[in-house]
Amino acid sequence: SSGINAEYGVKLKSEYEKARSDKKLAEETLNKSLERLSEEGSIMCEEHEGNLRTLQSERDALQEQLDVLMTRQTEEADRLTNERNELEKQFFDYKIKSVSEKERLIESQTKNLG
Repeated sequence: SSGINAEYGVKLKSEYEKARSDKKLAEETLNKSLERLSEEGSIMCEEHEGNLRTLQSERDALQEQLDVLMTRQTEEADRLTNERNELEKQFFDYKIKSVSEKERLIESQTKNLG
């Protein structure tokens, strides 16, 4: 009976050692997986941050281009408005001169008739 118990004890001890070994291996595998995932997560975060910085830079550059275009458009609109105002002034000056010329012509013709 003691031989059977000793054999059973050796078998139990062997299974216990195997279970401890399996547990240790599982913990090591889990820790390696967690480290790998953590590293991959860090790399992905860095890549996303890089992409975000790139997109922000591109957005800033586009905003600058838009600001320049809006400024040019405003300047062009102002120039055209000034040009139109000047042409209208010239046109009215011409009309006034033209009417004055007609009045003088009529006056001189009237004097010649009288």
